Amino acid sequence: MNAMPPPDWWAPDGGRAVPPAFAPVALAEDILPRNDLAEMLGAILTATGWAGQPEHLAEAVPHMAGAPDITGLRNALANLGYSTRLEGRAPTTLHPDDLPVVLLPRRRPAALLYIDATGTARRFVAGGSDAEPAGSLATGGAALLRISRGEAPPQRQARDSFTTSLLRRFRPALPALLLASLMLALLSLAVPFFTMAVFDMLVAGRTIQPLPMLVSGLCVALAFEAVFRGIRMRMLARIGARIDSLMSSATFEQLLALPLAMTERASLSAQVARVRDFSTLREFFTGSLAMAALDAPCALVLVLVLVLIGGPVALAPLGAAMAFGLLFVLVRGAMRRRVATLAVTAQARDQVSGEILASMRLLRATGSGSIWAARQARHAADAAIAAARIGVLGGAVAALGQAIIGLSALAAIAIGVHAVLAATMTAGALIAAMMVIWRVLGPVQMVFTLLSRWEQVRTSMRQADQLMAMQPERERGSAVRPVGVIRGEVTLSRVSLRYLPQAEPALLGVSLDVKAGQMVAVTGPSGGGKTSLLLTIMGLHRPTAGTVRIDGFDIRRFDPLELRRAIAYAPALPRLLYGTVAQNLLLANRAATRAEMLAAAKLTGLDRMVAMLPEGFETRLRDNAAAVLPASLLGRLSLTRALLRPASIVLLDEPANGLDDDGSAVLMRAIEQLRGRATLFVVTHRPSHIALADRVLRLDGGELSEVPRKLAQSSVPILPQGAAAQRS
Repeated sequence: MNAMPPPDWWAPDGGRAVPPAFAPVALAEDILPRNDLAEMLGAILTATGWAGQPEHLAEAVPHMAGAPDITGLRNALANLGYSTRLEGRAPTTLHPDDLPVVLLPRRRPAALLYIDATGTARRFVAGGSDAEPAGSLATGGAALLRISRGEAPPQRQARDSFTTSLLRRFRPALPALLLASLMLALLSLAVPFFTMAVFDMLVAGRTIQPLPMLVSGLCVALAFEAVFRGIRMRMLARIGARIDSLMSSATFEQLLALPLAMTERASLSAQVARVRDFSTLREFFTGSLAMAALDAPCALVLVLVLVLIGGPVALAPLGAAMAFGLLFVLVRGAMRRRVATLAVTAQARDQVSGEILASMRLLRATGSGSIWAARQARHAADAAIAAARIGVLGGAVAALGQAIIGLSALAAIAIGVHAVLAATMTAGALIAAMMVIWRVLGPVQMVFTLLSRWEQVRTSMRQADQLMAMQPERERGSAVRPVGVIRGEVTLSRVSLRYLPQAEPALLGVSLDVKAGQMVAVTGPSGGGKTSLLLTIMGLHRPTAGTVRIDGFDIRRFDPLELRRAIAYAPALPRLLYGTVAQNLLLANRAATRAEMLAAAKLTGLDRMVAMLPEGFETRLRDNAAAVLPASLLGRLSLTRALLRPASIVLLDEPANGLDDDGSAVLMRAIEQLRGRATLFVVTHRPSHIALADRVLRLDGGELSEVPRKLAQSSVPILPQGAAAQRS
C-alpha cells in the first residue's frame, strides 16, 4: 500500500515462531486480545489467500471488548467480505467441497479444516504450531461454522429497488405469519359461535346443562388465541428490529461510501431527512399496516363463515369493502399533491433550522438572531399549514370511513332482521353474524385508513431508493484491492475542478509534476484553490477535466478508499469525533499500537499537553470539543494523526494554524523528518516553511504558477500569531 515496511505488530501468530508453511495473520494483543477464535480469524485469512493489509483487519474488529466470541468472529469475517453459516449439529463427516469450515468442539480449542494450494485437506488447531494433513474429515460432533468468500454484488437493476429487495428478504417468514393470522381468524369465531349457541340452544331450550362445556371450550379457544397472537407479535417485533438494523446500517454505509461531492451538495437537514425516511418505512411496514395486511386475507375466511351462518347478511361487508376502495381512488390525487407540498415546505424549514444551529455563535455576535428566528418561524408555519391540510383530508377520509362502517352495520341489521322474521335465520345466528361483521370490517377499515398515508410512504420509498441507487466509490462486499507499494510521484495534467456546474472553477488547467520525496510549499490567497488541490490529489474530488497520476498511474484505476489509505492528510481545521483522545488519533491508522501512538505524540509534543487532561489519552472529547480545546492542542492532534499513518505522500493543509512558537518548532522538526522519506505538500504562508521546500507553488483563482523560492520568501509576509487561522 505504501513504501513503508510493515510495523512490528504485524507478526505471524502474534510473534511466535511458526513454520512458513502456515502462518496465521494476527494483530497485537492490545488491538485484538488472543483466544482460539482470534487465532481462527487469522488462520481463515491465511488459508483463503486474503490479500488485505493490516489496517483492513484492524478495522474489521472494531469495538471488541475483550477476546472475540463466535458472534464477534462472524461479524469480523462479514466485514472482510466473507459469508458464514453456523450449524449447531454438524454431519459426522465432511466432503472436501464443504471446506473451509471451523470446528467448534466443547471444552477444546477451535480447529480449521481447509484445502491448501496442493489440494490437500489440512487441519489447523488453535494453539498449534502448524497445519497438519487432516487425515479424515470427521467432525466429532462439534458445532460447525461454514465459510465462503463473499462475491461482489451484482449490477444494480432499476426494476429491483432497495426497499423491494429488503422486504423480499423476509418472504420466508410470510407463511408462518399468515398461518398465525389464519389461526387467529378461526379462533376469533369462538365468541360468535358461543353466543349463537347460548341464544339458540340454552335460551331457546331454557336449559343450562351444556353451559359449563361451552364455557370450557371458549376458554380453551381464547387461550390458544392469546398464544398465537403472542407468536405473531414476537415475529413482527423481530422482523421490525431486523429491518430497522438493516435500513439504518445501509443508510449510513451508503452515505459514507458516496463520493464526497454528492454528500457535500446536500445540507445536514437533507441528510437527516434521508435517515428519517427509513424510520417512516420501518414503522409503516412493521406496525399497524403489517397487522392489518395479515388480517385482510384471512377476513375472506370470515366472510365465508358469514355466508354460512348469515346468508345475505354477508353482502353488507362486501359492499363496505367496495365503498372503501372507491373512496381511496377518489382521494388519492388530492393526498399526493398535499404530501408533495409538505415535503417541499418541511425541507425548507429543516434547512433554515440547520443553518441557525450551525451558526449560533455568529448570529449572537451580530445580533441577527431575531431575524433568523422570524425566518424559521415563517418556514415552520408553511410546513405546519401543509401538514394541517393533510390532517384535514385524513380526518375527512376517516370520518367517511366510519360512516361507511356504520351504514354497513345498519344494512346488516336490516337484512338480518328481515331474515329472522322470515324464519330463514335464528336470532342467535343474527347476533353471531354481527360479531363476525365487526371482525371483518375492522381490518378492512384499518387497511383503508393506513392506505390514506400511502402517498407519504411512497415519497419515503422513492427517497430511500434514490439514495441507495447512487453509485458508491466502492461496492459493498467487493474484493479489497490494495494500492501496493508507491514511490510518491504525483503528476497533474491540465486538471480543472468545479464543485457545481454554475460555480467558478476551483482549479483551472493545473499541470504539475512532483518527484518522489520532494517537498512542495503551496501558497496563495484564501479561496485560491489550495485545499482543492490537496483533495483532488487524494481523490476526494474527481476532476472535471484532466488527469491525476501517482507513480504514472491514473488514480481512477485505484480503489479510492485504498488510495486514501496510502496518503496522510492533516486538514486546516481539525475535526474531532465523540470519543477519547486516543480514539481520535487512531482514526488515521486503526492498526497502530499504543506504543506507536505514544511515539508519534512525543514527536509532536502532544503527549505533554494531553498529560494535563483529566484522564490523559483516555479523556473523552464531547461534541463541542473543537470549540473549547486550545488551538495549539488541536493543531498538534491533527499533525500527530497524520504522522500515525505510514504513507509515501503527506498532505498538510495550513499545519501551523493555532500553533504557538513551541508548536511551530515541533512542526519544523516533523517536516524535516518527513523530507526525503515522503512526498510532502504543505499549504503555508510562513517563510520558515517555504525555506524548507524544494519547490514553491502559488494558486490564485484556481490557476497554478511556480514561484522561485527566494522570491516567495521575500514576497510573503510573516503573519502575526494566529493570523493564519483567521485567514482560513
